Amino acid sequence: MNREPFLEVVREALDSLPWKFRRHIENFAVVVEDYPPEGYHTKGLLMGIFQGTPRTAESFFGLPAD
Repeated sequence: MNREPFLEVVREALDSLPWKFRRHIENFAVVVEDYPPEGYHTKGLLMGIFQGTPRTAESFFGLPAD
């Protein structure tokens, strides 16, 4: 699978976001895989998985994730 065309669409989509949303995006990665990670059982097309702690759930006392 050639990932570059897909990544170009993702870049264009992120670049087209209004600044009021884009300025909040940090520490963000897009990873394209041929298959979902082990443990994700899907019955069709999987468009994306969020992995991490939402900013609204972060604790001031929490340690940074590796």
